[in-house]
Amino acid sequence: MDPDSTTLQAAARLEGQSRHDALLLSRIASASWFAGQTPDMVEAKVRDIVDRATAAGQVPVLVAYNIPFRDCALYSAGGASNGAAYLAWIKGFAAGIGERNAIVILEPDGLGIIPWHRTLDGTVESCQPAGQDSRAADARYEQLRGAVAILVGLPNTRVYLDGTGSIWLAPGEAVNRLIKADVARTTGFFLNVSNFESDARVVPVRAGSATASPLSRAAPSTRATVPANMRLRISGSCDMGGDRRSV
Repeated sequence: MDPDSTTLQAAARLEGQSRHDALLLSRIASASWFAGQTPDMVEAKVRDIVDRATAAGQVPVLVAYNIPFRDCALYSAGGASNGAAYLAWIKGFAAGIGERNAIVILEPDGLGIIPWHRTLDGTVESCQPAGQDSRAADARYEQLRGAVAILVGLPNTRVYLDGTGSIWLAPGEAVNRLIKADVARTTGFFLNVSNFESDARVVPVRAGSATASPLSRAAPSTRATVPANMRLRISGSCDMGGDRRSV
């Protein structure tokens, strides 16, 4: 739990039931989200949270959320301007962690919403930003593989990739994308960060994805995931590069 969370800051400005609710929410351990700003700025922000968590004997959960064409211009649109800018940002993010313990949730939506992506059955998905083509899908995988390479190089950081959710992608489709993004090099994958599905719906999908034969062959040590319902378990609030949103 971050004693300097923006949820607590918001509670101080509220009254009555709203204040009570915000204080209750602030007591739930939550991930800190980072989205945008310069590499130096994100390095400083990550370093601050990791410093405070380390001093308290805790392990911070950090969300990197700055991939180009993020959320395909939907509710959480934004992201780095191109692949080079994104990897520079990830390097800043990683520098803020250094050799300390941390968990990194890498790019929610990053494998669920891919620009100009073609599914296993040949369908081109609906995210089709103007001025782009199928090369944008290839670039997405390159960007995620690059981010994985940087983050797994940290000695005490556990990295998880986006396995989407129970009503999003079929396990086979999710597994195919995870493999292309180098899940074999990570600690595992997460589900349901960008959704509100119950554990009863998500856990069977987690089991099916984790034991799917292509994933087992590609990453035999990457079958265990973080808790299926990340939204409920660690995300009481989310820090979007300084502005924390309740979930």
